This record gives sequence, C-alpha cells and structure tokens, in this order.
Amino acid sequence: MSETETPKVTRRQHITREEEADRCLNHTVYSHGSQFMAVFFFLLVVFGVPLAQHVVEIRQNMAKQAEWSPTSGQPKPGLAPQIYDVFGLLPSGDKIKQAKGFWGYWDLIPSMESISSFETSLKENSVLTTSLLSPTQLLMSSLLGAGNEKAYVGKDGWLFYRPDVEYLTTPGFLEPSRLKDRSHGATEIQPDPVKAILDFKDQLEKRGIQLVVMPMSTKPMIQPEKLVGPSAEGANLQNDSFAQFQSTLESKGVHVFDPTSALRELKASKGSNLYLQSDTHWGPDAMHEVAMKLGEFLDKSCGLHPATQNAFDLKPEQITNLGDIAEMLKLPKDQNLFAKQTVTIQKVVGKDGRTWAPDRSGEVLLLGDSFSNIFSLEGMAWGSSAGFAEHLSYAVGKGIDKIVINAGGSFASRRELARQLAHGVDHLANKRVVVYEFSMRDLAQGDWKMIKLPEAPPRVRPVEPIKVPVTPINPTAPVTLFRDLKVEPSTLDLSKHDNVKITVSAPPGNMQISIVTADGKTVRKLSGSGSTVDHVITDRWDGKDVQGRLVAVGNYQVKVDGERPDHSPIVPVLANLVVSNGNTKPPVAPPPVNPVPPTQGTKPAGTTPPTGTKPPGGTTPVAPPKANEEGMFVTGRIASRPVTPKPGSVPYKDCLIALQLTDLKVTGGTVKGQNIVVYVWGMKDNKLVDGAYSVGQTLRFKLAPWASVESKYGGYNRQELESDDALSWDAFWGEIK
Repeated sequence: MSETETPKVTRRQHITREEEADRCLNHTVYSHGSQFMAVFFFLLVVFGVPLAQHVVEIRQNMAKQAEWSPTSGQPKPGLAPQIYDVFGLLPSGDKIKQAKGFWGYWDLIPSMESISSFETSLKENSVLTTSLLSPTQLLMSSLLGAGNEKAYVGKDGWLFYRPDVEYLTTPGFLEPSRLKDRSHGATEIQPDPVKAILDFKDQLEKRGIQLVVMPMSTKPMIQPEKLVGPSAEGANLQNDSFAQFQSTLESKGVHVFDPTSALRELKASKGSNLYLQSDTHWGPDAMHEVAMKLGEFLDKSCGLHPATQNAFDLKPEQITNLGDIAEMLKLPKDQNLFAKQTVTIQKVVGKDGRTWAPDRSGEVLLLGDSFSNIFSLEGMAWGSSAGFAEHLSYAVGKGIDKIVINAGGSFASRRELARQLAHGVDHLANKRVVVYEFSMRDLAQGDWKMIKLPEAPPRVRPVEPIKVPVTPINPTAPVTLFRDLKVEPSTLDLSKHDNVKITVSAPPGNMQISIVTADGKTVRKLSGSGSTVDHVITDRWDGKDVQGRLVAVGNYQVKVDGERPDHSPIVPVLANLVVSNGNTKPPVAPPPVNPVPPTQGTKPAGTTPPTGTKPPGGTTPVAPPKANEEGMFVTGRIASRPVTPKPGSVPYKDCLIALQLTDLKVTGGTVKGQNIVVYVWGMKDNKLVDGAYSVGQTLRFKLAPWASVESKYGGYNRQELESDDALSWDAFWGEIK
C-alpha cells in the first residue's frame, strides 16, 4: 500500500433478531443423545406433573372412600382427580333444554367467580404446591427471617400479622385522600368507620340503648419490641387518625373504650407478654384485665352497675396450641421453628357448675370478632367458655348476650344482628348497652357497610287464640307446645360407639335440646332452632359431654325448652335416657317423664294445620320426605355465592360461605319465598372444600335451620351474600346429599 493510498473502512454488518435466530437454529448441531435428553425433559415437564397429580389424588381419594360413612353428611368421595370437576362448571343437558332466548343461554356460561375459585383450588391442592411450598418457606424463615405476604417474623419466635403492622405504618385512615382511594378500589366499599358507627348509634338510640365502641389494640402496638427489638420497648404506636376518630365519636354521644392504656399498664406492672407468640390475638391475662376494666367503664359511663353477688366463678385450665400466624406461613407439619405455646385460661362457670351460656335477657349485648371468640370458640383450638364475652359477664356479675363472628368486625356482627331481627329474634329486647368490639386494623382496612336494622321484629303468622271454656289462663304462664318428643333407642351403649336419635316437633320461636343429669345439671347442649313456622328438630347424641368426654353410666334426660317469638316461655318437655357401657349393668330407669299437657279443650298455637290446608305466611305446601329419609331436603340452583378466601390469606383456617339457592323443590318441611340462604364449609383446616358449589349448579342438600346449629358454627368466619335481600331469606345449614 502506498503512503498516499487511503485505507478502507470496515463497517460492522448489523443483522435482525430473526436472522440471528435463524443462524443459530439452522447451524447448531445436536448429538442424538442431546436430542433425546431435550425431548425427554420437555415431555417430563409437560406430562410428569399431571401424571404425578393423578397418582397422588387417586390414592388420596381411595383412602377417603375407605374412611367415608353414609352418616357423615358428606357425599361419597369419587376416585377421579379434581381436574375433572371442571365439567361440573358446565350446564347440564336439562338446563340447556330449559334455556330460552339469548340471555337464557348467556346465564348458562360459567361465572368468572366459579372459574377463579376452581383455579385457586387446583393450585392450592397441586403436588408442586404441597411438596415445595412448605419446605421452601421453612428454609427462608429459618435462615433469612423471612415471612410471606401475610406474616412478619419477629424476635425470639414471635410472629406478626402484616395487616396489623400496616395499620400503624399507612396514612391516617380518615384522611380524605385515603378514604377516596379505598372507596374506588377493586371492590367497592364504604371506608368511613365514623359514618357507619354514628348511623348505628342513632338506630340504637331510638330504642333507648347506649352504644360503647371498643376498638381492640393490635399486637405490634403492645409488643413492638418483639417485632423490631428492645429499642421499641414502650413505644406509643397508633394510627394518625385514631385521635380524630375517638374525639368525633365522643362528641356525638358514643362511648369509646380504648383498651390500649390498660394493656400497657398491665405490661409495665407485670412485665409479662400480653399477646400470643405466634397468633394475632391477646393472651388470657390481657383479655381478663380488659374485661374487668370494661366492666368498670360500663358502671361509670353507662350506669350499668355490677351485680351485688357475682353469679359466676373462674375455673383454670391449661391449653397448648400453635397460633394462626404460624398456620398462615404454611410450614411443614413437623416444623419446630415456631413452638406451640401453653397458656392458662379461666373458664367461666355458674355457681352450680354449669358452663357459661349467652343470656338473651341480659342488659348487655356484645358484638365482636375473633378477639371475643378466642378462648371461647372450640374451633379456634384455644379452649372454650373462657372468651371475652364470658369474662365480661364475670366482670359485671351477671349474664350478657353476644353475637360474635370471626373476621369482618367492621360489619359482620351488625349484619348478623339485623338478620336475626328480621327473623323475629330480638337480641335488642331489654338491652341497655351494646358493646361493639372490633380490631383496630378494621378502621383502616374494613368495609364499614351501612346496615339498617329493622324498626321492629316482623310479624309472625297469625296464631289462633286459645279458647278456655272453664278456667282462664294466666297470659304469662308457660304453655306446652312441643309434640312427639322421641328418643331412639332409649338406652345408649357407650361400648358400641353408638348414638341416639332425638326428634321433636316445635312451634314458632327459639328452642334448645339439651342432655341433663337426673338432678337437672346440663351435660351437653345439642340442637337449637329459631323459626317463624312449625318445624321438626332432629339431632343425635353420641354420649359425650361438652368437653368431648364420654359421660358416666347412669340415668339422663333429654330436655327441650324455649320461648315463643314474643319471649313468652314454653314448658320444657323431658324424655328419659339410660346410658350403659357394655358389661356394666344399666341402672334402673326412673318412671317416664310426661310433659305437662296444655289446658284441656285448648288447641296449642304450634299445632300443625290439618293435611291439605295451605300453610300461612306465604309458604308453599310440600311433599313428605321419602320413607328412607329423615329431616328436610331441598333441591335448588345456586344463584349467587361469595368468593372463599385463599387459604393462608386470613388468620383463620376455617370459613363458611353462604349460597343463594333458588328454583327450590323441598321435601320434609317448608320454606318461605323463592330463595333461601344455605351455609356450607368453604374452607376447612386451611384447605378449600367448596369446589362443588358453582353458580348455576343444581344440588340437593339436607337442611337444618341455621338457628339450630348457630351455637356450633355461628362464630366462624363467614362470607356472606352481597344482597341486602338475603337478610330476610330463611337461613339453613346444608349438607350435600
């Protein structure tokens, strides 16, 4: 090259991504072994997981079939894996034939809620989720101190519920921008607690009832040092809007009882931990202290003086359990990172030894959430008969009434009060004070629905007046209206693990079946019922007391008592029952107990109308049950249902869901109107169990009046129907048949 020659510039040639991919794919050589391995692992990923899922589920279903009993109240488990339940979302051939017009066919399309619920259930029960999630979470929590989307890992084995922490770290819940953001979220809610509480107070005031609001302090407010370390000891933590919330309510005549100062004083004086280590809730000592302080507050601020002689005693009992936050971490069952905690609860019992029960005639009604249910609801596994309602009753020395439901403290208990009032169960009768307890986190995160209470209980169906030809009846005297009390068999052999069937016909009102000893002490309460029409109560007793222990051999009685919708009492009816145990000779049964008959010549108001007459109150006559069936059955279509919470997303492992059932065909009883509410399990032990309940499906249920099982299931977290019309529909507990 000459010195004067200009060098050529070499330019880089740019190619497109498509060209680059073409070069790589078309010029890459794979060996036969590499090709085989690539195909093998691809097919393993695509087909291996579903095949493994099939094998695991079929084996599990075979085990469930072996354990299943026809008397369990649940349908017989099938062998097919859950994925094939997707066909249950599709309409049946009969439904397709019955559909008319465009919208008729449109309604047959599975809803987004049912599809989403089905997908969530598949994910939660998948082999990968159940086999990998728990050990991965255990590794992250033990090595990194990491929680998950619902839990923080604190110090010394303590756990904290994330929404409790967010209540303290987010902007004030009454700030206009905050209220606006929450009201326009993904789900439309009413975010202002002040507005809802003042409306509730005005409704109670018209009935001459005072309202006491008790926002329950959250765990990080009282135990901050267990979350961030010793430097936080004694920190005064609170949401920025709480002072405004309290002052506004008090200026409008609402009594506000804030337990925070009482808890901090107790902690300073005793130096003990007041909350459960791995649970969202308070410990028994903190709960008792707050109950006693609230009793003093009711005396000073509301004029509700305690009884001169306390009707109750305290009975200590030790309970060991793992908290709900640890359950939300979804750790392996055999994990030892977070240990079970043992606490001593104080059970509240009457002077006669009977366990505490709500007193409808009491002057106080407690509306509460899980802070009131802990140590009271057996399903929470922290004991029973030792909750906040029981200890508040002990503090005032007399009985109180309660409506307590896990979760939804911002509206659930108020809604349930309205529902029961609409059905003639008046929890506000004779009340002077309503105590409204809810978690403080609900102030910033709850849906403060505006719930209107009925002005007065609805009229029940007309009752034929009692005609007494000779002697007038004292209008306040009890009247026997129960009929056909049967106990079959009359002897219960505990060695055979058998049970007895109890059946009784009951009139409109609230009734209770109990097992009592020969001297009248209650061993166990079974079914209760509440209805505005004649109905039949059926239950079984397995020979166990309220603690789940077999009773002693001896003579017992089945007792049925109750009150009419106007609160007039009904004479109890009794039937004898002998309990034996194999070779142990049964005791000699006492003479049969006969119920007091109604006055001669009268017709009890609860008497069933003659065959062929039309039942009053808008009900529809129905066919009797089949010869081999007992109780009330309904076949109906699911018109709507709420979404079940994702397991592990709430601090409760059990949840009920409400189904709106329509197109009803009833046997063995009557229902009012064209719609009913049927409660079923939606989540049990942190596992979804509601895959069978899809909108549009037609199912058959065995029903029990909700009031008859409310004492057993009423305290659990419940996902309710959105429609306010549901408050007036008859409610039942349902089991698929």
